[in-house]
Amino acid sequence: MGLQAQTEIYDITVCGSAQCGGDCGNKIGLCQNMFLAPKANGATDTAKTMITTDTGATWTETAALPFDVGESVVSTICFYEDKNVKRIIVVRGTEVAATNPIEIAYSDDDGATWTSVDVEASGTRWAVDSGALFALDAKHIWLVSTDGYIFFSANGGISWTTQDAGLVTAGDYSAIHFANANDGFAVAASGVVVKTDDGGTTWVTVTAITGTPTVVSVYTFDENNVMVGDNGGDLWRSWDGGTTWTQIYTGVTSINDIAFINDFVGFICDGAFVLRTRNGGEDWERVTMPTGTVWNAIAGCDENTAYAVGANSAVGMVVKLA
Repeated sequence: MGLQAQTEIYDITVCGSAQCGGDCGNKIGLCQNMFLAPKANGATDTAKTMITTDTGATWTETAALPFDVGESVVSTICFYEDKNVKRIIVVRGTEVAATNPIEIAYSDDDGATWTSVDVEASGTRWAVDSGALFALDAKHIWLVSTDGYIFFSANGGISWTTQDAGLVTAGDYSAIHFANANDGFAVAASGVVVKTDDGGTTWVTVTAITGTPTVVSVYTFDENNVMVGDNGGDLWRSWDGGTTWTQIYTGVTSINDIAFINDFVGFICDGAFVLRTRNGGEDWERVTMPTGTVWNAIAGCDENTAYAVGANSAVGMVVKLA
């Protein structure tokens, strides 16, 4: 079935695509290296981050913790700094000392050590959901937060600039996703969807989602083709860059995550269910999963394999879909 951890798991990320060894670097198997973002259960608990280097056969707590006691890891990304060094970046949610600015931490040694970075010099913002961080590579990293803030890093998370300071929307952003270095979408409360075609230098709102729900997930195929999911269980698609939206799936609770392998095969987390499409979202089939679990995020490996994370009551869950 998979890993059962002592706390809810918010997010999962895959570190690097599969590759052969040699000049391109170390050999990497399909979904060989993955990392988990856990919740801290209360002010005295620690968010015990976990990593696997054997495709989920075993999971190990990292030697060090990225944040203080009581601070959860909400979202995580992973990419290769060079051909042999992978960098994990995590961002925390609300914290014990609520006056501290939004903070990320990064590790280049599988969590043996972490370097903390304040994204802002001041402020009280935080990351809301598992889609808050997104990276194309070390030079193209985005982060969204409360109060309508969008941040960008061009140097592996070492420093950050503010792309939008709540001017497009003052609502809390949940997720951001880019198709390439220029074209991306972000989603927020009150049905808000925003887009950019210049890498985030400028952001504009598109047509709001019907009923103005909180939009919690997004997947960008290209500058015109985008899917978003809301907290009411509805999945929406636009083929014209967000001018018009079509509801393509009605679910049960909340579309917590969207992950596509290619233009045709993808997965969504619909509360207690995980679904797969093989025809680009025209039809969705439920994948057999343990009952009683709320699924927060999913990472796709290939057309038939993915890993979903969430919680069954207070127990964190990681399950391989195959």
